[in-house]
Amino acid sequence: RRGVCQFVPAIAMQMPMRVMFALLGVEERDYDYVVNLVNTLSLADDPEFAENRALGFQASIELIEFGTRLAADHRARPRDSMTMDVINAAIDGRALDDREFGRFFNNLIVGGLETTRNTLALGMHQLILRPEQYRMLEQDPALVPSAVEEFLRHQNTVVYLRRTATRDMEYLGQRIRKGDKLVCVLGAPNRDPAFFPDPDRFDITRPLNDTRKHYRTFGQGPHYCVGVHQARLNLEVMLGEIVRRMTNFRLLAPPRHARSIFMDGYKQMRVAFERRA
Repeated sequence: RRGVCQFVPAIAMQMPMRVMFALLGVEERDYDYVVNLVNTLSLADDPEFAENRALGFQASIELIEFGTRLAADHRARPRDSMTMDVINAAIDGRALDDREFGRFFNNLIVGGLETTRNTLALGMHQLILRPEQYRMLEQDPALVPSAVEEFLRHQNTVVYLRRTATRDMEYLGQRIRKGDKLVCVLGAPNRDPAFFPDPDRFDITRPLNDTRKHYRTFGQGPHYCVGVHQARLNLEVMLGEIVRRMTNFRLLAPPRHARSIFMDGYKQMRVAFERRA
């Protein structure tokens, strides 16, 4: 009736990994290889994942090469997958070649695995710290979608993005010149008191539509996250199943953050729990 686990690899990683790989037609024998590359690339500043940052760049190259081979394999052995759909698609008569798909695969797999895993672990930590809110979910599973939106708002797993100004402009009194590098801290608007009352408070009862309307976890405009619907669905299914099957969570040790200035997430969160009848 009681269990213990490292929540991040044992639970938080499993569904996004299995869903993404199933959609893309990745063979099960390659799962660990690709996950290790993703960890090395996105957490290259953490010595537990990479000895140096150069290995992060090398992991990126290997992910591109893996995606290139995946596209070539699909052309040789056509099968039902998103990879097949992408390589068969064309815009203005032009389709992606294998190498271009490899670059697409690199972006897609990092975005699809790291962010969902980190969001679930960070959100569950907040619930463990606030058992009364976890009990609310047990009593009313209809709150799961609102809880997921609060996960996404409260701690944005992507810390920042950098952009390059394409022209001279002025914004809020600040002169920006063409070529200037701009850093967008994605979590900042999610804590804007003009849109979120008591913004530092974790609260799964915040109105779902208001939260979705005002946070910027998935970006905005032409850079809006292409995987937003899958991310939400993954998180809702995972949290719903956790609430249905497990109760009385407690931390066995403080969670350990991965060392990164780009991704916010835990590499370890050892928990104990009880199985629900």
